[in-house]
Amino acid sequence: MKDLFEILRAPMVIGAFILAVLIVVGSYTGSEWYYGDVEPIEVLEISAPTLPLSQNVIPAEVDPDLIGGESLPTHTESKPTVPPVVESESIDDFLAELSGEEKALLIEKVVDDLPLRESIFGLGPYPEVPSDYPNQNIWEDLENLYETGHATVEHELLHRVLIKLWNQGEKVDSSFMSSKNGRVYPLYNDTVYVRYLEDENEDGSIERYVSSFTAHSSLQSYQEEVREGIQPSWIKVIHYEDGGIEPYSFLGLD
Repeated sequence: MKDLFEILRAPMVIGAFILAVLIVVGSYTGSEWYYGDVEPIEVLEISAPTLPLSQNVIPAEVDPDLIGGESLPTHTESKPTVPPVVESESIDDFLAELSGEEKALLIEKVVDDLPLRESIFGLGPYPEVPSDYPNQNIWEDLENLYETGHATVEHELLHRVLIKLWNQGEKVDSSFMSSKNGRVYPLYNDTVYVRYLEDENEDGSIERYVSSFTAHSSLQSYQEEVREGIQPSWIKVIHYEDGGIEPYSFLGLD
């Protein structure tokens, strides 16, 4: 034990111990001075920036058949082509070259292709106006009156009845409608429409007389004769209740 103590007290052993302590202390102190407090660093993942496409650049689809050495066709700006000026034939010159028959066929074709005009009162397409009918603009006139508030559905019914009668061979172009029964009365140049009233005489007899008279303007001069019952035989006297045309059934609109 004494020998061990003597060995530890030897100057060489003490010096080696002191040197070892200095080396350890120096290493620790030096690392703290050089590195300091080390913290973990987060490594960001960097990606290449995507450049925005210009508004004037349109992505194109690549044709796989063109890949493999052949160059893609380049876009070239083409100039507009001005069409040649063709001299057109005027309508007058065109019509002048047509015969009368060809013109009639052309007019018929144009008329057939025109859209049918519809009733402003919901009665369907207007009937075609006969070529020899006195008023060729009857539907235009009716619509003009309607726009000013002076046309009713009764006016259209009157014209429709007259046109149908005309097509059936009865050439009458005027009529009236009774507000009491809604019937249409064509004004023929040989027919008068009358209403009768009855009076009782003092002796108890019944006397019938004409209370109203409606007729074509050409028959107005026969009014007194009709009232007295001495009109010419060719004049037809019809009581209101016995005459007239029910327009909806006659036109097939009921």
